[in-house]
Amino acid sequence: MVLDAIQSVSGFVKTNEAEFVRQVRETSAVRQDETAKSHKRRIAKEQKRIAELNTLVRRIYEDNVSGKLTDKHFELLSQEYEQEQTELEQSIARLQAELVRFHADSAKADKFIELVKRHTDFSELTPQMIAEYIKKIVVHEADKSSGERHQQVDI
Repeated sequence: MVLDAIQSVSGFVKTNEAEFVRQVRETSAVRQDETAKSHKRRIAKEQKRIAELNTLVRRIYEDNVSGKLTDKHFELLSQEYEQEQTELEQSIARLQAELVRFHADSAKADKFIELVKRHTDFSELTPQMIAEYIKKIVVHEADKSSGERHQQVDI
């Protein structure tokens, strides 16, 4: 089953390289463009909140120094603001890393084509082929409801 999938995809790539590249980039680009826009909006929103938190920390510090805010309340508010700011900074870092991964994904089609050109014999499945071609194999639960056993496998 795995060998058939590799042969099928590789055969398509060899005969329709331009179409394969277009399909991969189109599929990837649509999903990534929407997600990238959402991530960029969220990053901007979180950066704005971090700036607001910095202003709030300055204010509660000044209120504490001037005696308007007790030390106990200052500590409580300060800890809450610091925790929120830390969470926002971690979220921003995660979103930015995902944006970087999106840019790297666009090069995957070119790497796959190079891989297909490197392998010319697809008659036998080798451990190297599995490692290079297969990211994951998902074997779904068998369905026997029709009286026959059917099992979906995603490669």
